[in-house]
Amino acid sequence: KDFKDEQTRLFASDHKTEEGTDLLPVNRTIAFDLPTDGASKNEIHVTITGPKGEKCPTQITINQDGSGTFTCEFSTSNVGEHKIEIIMQNEQLNVIPNFYTYDSSKIKVGQLPSGYIGLPVEFEIDGKGAGFGNLEIIVNGGRVTSHVHTISKEKFEANFIPHDPGRHRVDVKFNGEKVP
Repeated sequence: KDFKDEQTRLFASDHKTEEGTDLLPVNRTIAFDLPTDGASKNEIHVTITGPKGEKCPTQITINQDGSGTFTCEFSTSNVGEHKIEIIMQNEQLNVIPNFYTYDSSKIKVGQLPSGYIGLPVEFEIDGKGAGFGNLEIIVNGGRVTSHVHTISKEKFEANFIPHDPGRHRVDVKFNGEKVP
């Protein structure tokens, strides 16, 4: 049984949707490798279609390391679901056909109010346009417990309770990336 018969996972991303679909960042080079199975470069066709129907430019390279593989590189600036179609030697490969992209730069953290020991410090986070993902709040390197509550699809409220006097450092991450 060769790799064309089994559904192939293209990406080894650290972040996935609840359904297990890969989450990949926008505006970065994304790459995957697959066996050439004897195909030449002009027999390999990769089409990546973005959420608005636009095609992402791809670059195919046959690896010269004796591995019998090719690398496909691409990038996208659009947040949302992307579909992949790979045709080799006129045969469509059974790859996991889609992935989602996200943009952590779209996350906006609201103003943090002054806090008091023992009382919650609450602030809003706006995720409009950022896409699917996992929002994390880390206060003082994780030494202070924090919580995030969903207000609506793209709005969140976060809070923590200071236990000690002084400044508290709040780091916000989206899919493991620090939010600017």
